[in-house]
Amino acid sequence: MNLDDIVLAELDAGNIFPRFQPVVDLATKEVVGYESLCRWVQPDRIVPPMEFLPQLRDSTLQVLALVFARQILANPSRRGWVSLNLSSVVLSDDFIQDLVELVPLADRQYLKLELLEDDKFSVFALNKLAVHFVLLLDDWGTGYNNLIALTGYPIKYLKLNKDLTAGVTNSPVHAQVCRFALRMAHELGMTVIAEGVEAQSQADWLRFNGCQLGQGWYLGAPGDCR
Repeated sequence: MNLDDIVLAELDAGNIFPRFQPVVDLATKEVVGYESLCRWVQPDRIVPPMEFLPQLRDSTLQVLALVFARQILANPSRRGWVSLNLSSVVLSDDFIQDLVELVPLADRQYLKLELLEDDKFSVFALNKLAVHFVLLLDDWGTGYNNLIALTGYPIKYLKLNKDLTAGVTNSPVHAQVCRFALRMAHELGMTVIAEGVEAQSQADWLRFNGCQLGQGWYLGAPGDCR
């Protein structure tokens, strides 16, 4: 069996599934949503997503995304929205149509689509998606088209990469860059999610400087939607 066949069999057996890391309102400390993270559990270890996802065919990635979307919406303990990570390779017309048909209109408020910042997306495909779903831009600050993505993509949420937010309390440069990113995102009408929040001091700094939402191990580890 090749890797695609193995992954599909493991998905069917329930050994590949999403886990959910909370996104928290930094002012109220309330959970407002979750990011879904892929987990492949084998008897002796958990396989990191980047160890197998980049090697899969586009069709396998499409199946994986659709199955995760179905599992997200069926989760009885879901509270708030859940974001599903997508790469540009899955965004065919057929996939977009399948996703729209899979998710009832009443449930679309609970599913947001998260785009990898260093991936190159078709603006036409994103505009089709944005008719039905809210789009997030993940890991902003790590790719090569940061500002171009902001001007060309129909983005509502901007996620600041953890490498940008890590040093805000002890590095004037990190702090200044984050202030710039927050100001720019707000002027563009976007909601900001700070990734990699690992300490109270970091959460306090981000909240004081206008960051609405945060995500990281300090705020909550991946688990069920509870």
